[in-house]
Amino acid sequence: MWLIYALGGGLGHLTRATALARVALRRGHPVTLLVNTALAGLVPYRRELPGAEIVELSAALDRAGVAARVHEILARGGFEALIVDTFPRGLGGELSAYIATWPGAKIWIHRNLCDEYIAWGKLADVVDHYQRVLIPGEPARFADHPRARVTAPWLIRDADELLTRERARAELGVDPRADCVLVSGTGSEREIGGAARLAERLTRELSNDGTRAIEVRFSGLGVAGMRWPLLRWLRGVDLLIGAGGYNTVSEARATATPLLAIAQPRRYDRQALRLRTGERIDSERDVRARVLAQLGGWCFSPTEPGNRGALLARRETEVYWPYGELLSNAASGDGSIFWRQEALSTSHLGQGHGRADQQLAYDNGVHRAVDEIEAAVAERRAGQ
Repeated sequence: MWLIYALGGGLGHLTRATALARVALRRGHPVTLLVNTALAGLVPYRRELPGAEIVELSAALDRAGVAARVHEILARGGFEALIVDTFPRGLGGELSAYIATWPGAKIWIHRNLCDEYIAWGKLADVVDHYQRVLIPGEPARFADHPRARVTAPWLIRDADELLTRERARAELGVDPRADCVLVSGTGSEREIGGAARLAERLTRELSNDGTRAIEVRFSGLGVAGMRWPLLRWLRGVDLLIGAGGYNTVSEARATATPLLAIAQPRRYDRQALRLRTGERIDSERDVRARVLAQLGGWCFSPTEPGNRGALLARRETEVYWPYGELLSNAASGDGSIFWRQEALSTSHLGQGHGRADQQLAYDNGVHRAVDEIEAAVAERRAGQ
C-alpha cells in the first residue's frame, strides 16, 4: 500500500497526487490518498481513482486536528511507501516525528519552495531522511542532492488520452474556422469571478474584430460547464488564458498551447518565476492587444519573431520544455527563471497541437516518478 500525502489548500496538490495515483493503481499498487483542500468537492477526481482509499480531511481542521488525523492513519501501518507532496515536514510539521524512523520507503515531491520556508523548516536536514527526492519538471533547491531525480512535468493524462483537435473543438462548440481562446478560472472565488468577467469582456471585444474569427470559451472551477481536467481539451485551443499555476503552465507547454497568464499571489508557489516574459499578463488592460498579437504570430519570447505555423513546424524536432538545465536571469535575458529548452527524441512524440496537427513531444513525467518509487520500495525491502 502506498500512502500519498497531498495536504495543501490549492488544487495543484490534488491534481498532481491524482496523476500519480492513477498510474500507481494501473500498475497494481494499492493507494491511500490523503487530501484536505476545500476545492476537492468541485472536481470529479474520485472517478479517476477506482479502488483507491481516499481520505478527505476537513479544510476547517486546525493544526492539532490535522496532526491527530495524520498520526491516526500512519499508526495503522501496512504502508510500504510514504509519498509527501511539497511539504517534507508535513503541512503543519506533523510528519517531523515520523520521518527519521518510519520504516517504509519515504519519497518527497520537491517543489520550487520559497527560501524563507526552506530556512524556517530546516529542510536541508529533513531531506536526508528521504530515499527519493522527486522533482516534477521545475527548478528546485535540492536538485543536486544525490537522491534527487528530475522528471518531466507530471500530467493527469497521457498523450493517447487527449481529444483530437477536431473532437475537442466540437465538444467546446467552436466553429472549425475560428481561433479558440479559452479562459480558465481556478483558485479563489475572487480569481474565478475575475476570469469569468475577463472571458465576457473578451467575447464582446473580439467578436467585433473584423480581421479574423475568434471564439472565447470559459472553464471555471465549480462553474457549470467546467472542463476538468482541462488538459483533455487543450489540443482544440489556440490560446489559453489563466493563472501561472503548476498544472496550467505544464499542460499548456506539454500540448504547445500558447499561454497568457497572471501570476497569482500564493504563500508558497512562486508563479511569477514559472512564467516567461512573453506569457505573463501584469494587467488586464492590454489583454485584447496581447490576445491578437499571440494569435497573429505567437512565440514563447517577445524577442523571437516568426509566425505560429513556422514555429509549430519547427517543433517536429525542437520542442520547448520547462525542465532541463537551469538558466539564470542573466542567461535567459527576459527576467524569468526557467529550464533550458530541450529537444526530445521522436520516441516521445504524440499527436500535436495546431491546425496541421503537427507531431509534438509529449512526455508525462509521472511514469518516471512511479518507476522511482517502485525502486525505492524494492531497495527498502532489500534492506538497503
